[in-house]
Amino acid sequence: ANLFDEGGMAIGVGDFLLNGDVTKWKKFCNSLRLRVAIRMSSVDEATASSVITSILADPQKYPIMTSNADNAYWWFPGVAPDQELWYESMGTIGGAQKQSGWRMQQPIIDALQNHNDPRLPVYADENAYGAYSGHRFGPNDRSDTMNNSFNRSHIGDWFMNDPAGFVPYMHCAEVYFCLAEAYERGLATGNAQEAYETGITMSCSESGQIDPAAITAFLAEPEVAWNSGTTSNLDKIALQKWISLFKQSVEGWSEARRTDVPLMTGVAEDYAGSHNRPPFRMAYADEEKSLNTSFPFDVEETDIFYGTQVWWDTRSGVQ
Repeated sequence: ANLFDEGGMAIGVGDFLLNGDVTKWKKFCNSLRLRVAIRMSSVDEATASSVITSILADPQKYPIMTSNADNAYWWFPGVAPDQELWYESMGTIGGAQKQSGWRMQQPIIDALQNHNDPRLPVYADENAYGAYSGHRFGPNDRSDTMNNSFNRSHIGDWFMNDPAGFVPYMHCAEVYFCLAEAYERGLATGNAQEAYETGITMSCSESGQIDPAAITAFLAEPEVAWNSGTTSNLDKIALQKWISLFKQSVEGWSEARRTDVPLMTGVAEDYAGSHNRPPFRMAYADEEKSLNTSFPFDVEETDIFYGTQVWWDTRSGVQ
């Protein structure tokens, strides 16, 4: 972020992410530092705490995202061939119905439904029978006759049915959840509850489709409200952060691997006998092996569709 100090680097008209706004770039860069600090915090808590504390100690030098106006979204022109990628895969192109091969998964439908989350109709469509239902995965996913285009919900229009739609790189909701976790764990000094509730509010507000009163009601839900219900505050932060990362697939997957929230134990039939969690890593693509002359072909690959836990994944009892 020091590249953008006063009198430093200028950004030209080719910046399609933040339109040459240096202040937004500074906020984005420092927010990314918070993401990395939290990601590594279970391995090197001291360094993570030092990074977070230094950022928060000097907001003039190290500004971070504080509102949805700061979100780093890549917006598409909307004209072929430059159309939003999810729209091209599953949108109502040419007036047709949404492509049938893409559906919401059950874990996020459950997370939204179980607590009367107002984001549910933004994230998902009702199925053909007027209900919300996600695709089941696990040992019985192939034989589940309910896993079809009539019974499972499509992804909501805001995320995937606009040719001029967006790809999120980072949004301020994630920043507030990072701060909430840091405060709750004592990595920095601040109000964890306030940061947590602001993160939820920012996530619910970013689509512009949810009434503020609905957000207020959601914050009072027993298993959402701070110091309420049976769910720990840290697990509440983790779940709400995971929900907010929808359409940031790798980030959501990374947070689930780091925190084990939400707990996902369903494993595909071919791997159910040897694993109790979804994969730890992406498989190394066969195409990459054929094109990358530096690939270490003498290395013995084992369990290539799962891999081993990433260095910041310190969960125990997972395989």
